[in-house]
Amino acid sequence: MKKWAKFLLASGAVALALGWAQSTEASRIEENAAKQLAAERYQQLFADKFYRNPVDGQYRPFPKLTARQFTFAKAAPDGWTVESTPPAGVYVHARVDLKGQWVDLTRVGFAAE
Repeated sequence: MKKWAKFLLASGAVALALGWAQSTEASRIEENAAKQLAAERYQQLFADKFYRNPVDGQYRPFPKLTARQFTFAKAAPDGWTVESTPPAGVYVHARVDLKGQWVDLTRVGFAAE
């Protein structure tokens, strides 16, 4: 194979690899989008549910959460980790796909204080 043909083949492979890396990076969702998706998934699952308040024993509806209430977010190679951890009340920990295709609520609970 001639030198120029090898060069073109190698250049094409590099360009293809760079294009794939850029398209993968471009398809990642932002932190705020991950928080919004987690809040929406929480609402889908808990909007009509009740929890028993351990402080007074009363049944109360799960509160609505907004994306702003998710105060922790960290991107990892396999997805976002977002958390809403107030000092008291309902807390939510979730995993969100980097492309925003799925949301997994890993922990939902109640913190008395």
